[in-house]
Amino acid sequence: MASASASAARSRAKTDGRGRSAPAVRRPDWNVRGYSQTETQRLGDQADTLAELLHAGTAYPAGSRVLEAGCGVGAQTVHLPAASAGVLLTAADLSAQSLAAARARVAAKAPAADVTWHQGDLHRLPLPDGAFDHVFLCFVLEHLPDPEAGLAALRRVLRPGGTITVIEGDHGSAFFHPQTPAARRTIERGRRGNQARRRMCTRRPGRELPVDLMPTPSSGLPVPGR
Repeated sequence: MASASASAARSRAKTDGRGRSAPAVRRPDWNVRGYSQTETQRLGDQADTLAELLHAGTAYPAGSRVLEAGCGVGAQTVHLPAASAGVLLTAADLSAQSLAAARARVAAKAPAADVTWHQGDLHRLPLPDGAFDHVFLCFVLEHLPDPEAGLAALRRVLRPGGTITVIEGDHGSAFFHPQTPAARRTIERGRRGNQARRRMCTRRPGRELPVDLMPTPSSGLPVPGR
């Protein structure tokens, strides 16, 4: 009898209540590069290589409540406590798979870090207003269909007078030396590959941002109080 009830419950879960098949519910997925092991390795290597450049001006006082929105596989998460000992760090991401990788990375590389993990969409984080003193995003806005809406949503959980640090890459430019034909072909292949990946996304990837939303790495931009 119990088995029959369980089977009926499973059957009901797949219908809309009138016997028709219910459409599958798909969670939004804004990562334009996917979640492969190769991509996880690339993100870690990139973060380690650029750590001094990206984090040189990012330091928070001990006891600060810091949210890293879109932490991904923890590539940047492991570097945040290095210059900000004693911070209370919350790392949030939509992907459970990425969060698992982030936990493992932090446990291996920054075991003393005080990190609270949270799975959720940064547009709708179930966190109180003004819960954080600082918000940090690195290479996140490029994955969002509406970056300004994402920043507005994060503003809600930032206390008046807090700061938000946004780091993004300018994928429309490339500077290299020497400027050989072979180097130019390599850059062009990379550009075409990025375009192809974006076209294959099931959701529209992040559009080009206006100049004032493409800042260089900084220690944080003050946000006026409400």
